Amino acid sequence: VNYNGNTSQPGMEQIQPYRANTDPLYIVLGNPNLKPSFSNNVGISYNSFKILSEQVLMINGNFGFTSNSITSNVVTDDAGKTTTQAININNKTPINFNINVNAGRKIKGINLTMDAGVGGNYNYSISNNFLNTSQSFNYSLGPSIYKYADKYSIHLSLRPSYNTSS
Repeated sequence: VNYNGNTSQPGMEQIQPYRANTDPLYIVLGNPNLKPSFSNNVGISYNSFKILSEQVLMINGNFGFTSNSITSNVVTDDAGKTTTQAININNKTPINFNINVNAGRKIKGINLTMDAGVGGNYNYSISNNFLNTSQSFNYSLGPSIYKYADKYSIHLSLRPSYNTSS
């Protein structure tokens, strides 16, 4: 089991941006009240190998979330002028996760492994003062066959995946 936490300070361009008059239809506003975000990531892994049967089981997973995340509030008016400002999202927490399982054993001269994985994330943004939620998931499953010898190694893997986004 492991944990990693880190802070992300807002950049100067988010607190007080340089005003460029090159594009009057795209205005960037500063936010001196912007707070740092804090990301947390927890990982867990389990590995087992039985020498006589050459049986392996590996399970790995991660879960992460960000408090006080920094995103952009983008507002476009009827004339087509876009104004953007970095803000903290306090009532929603972006998350991401993944789980991978690998199990296999030796079968008469070849090693056969079955891999499976699931991953996903939720992210948030603001557009025209409305909260937008994006989510994506990835699912995968497939076999691997491998052979290790003194002078060569061969690894053949097929791991199709299915992705969803909304």
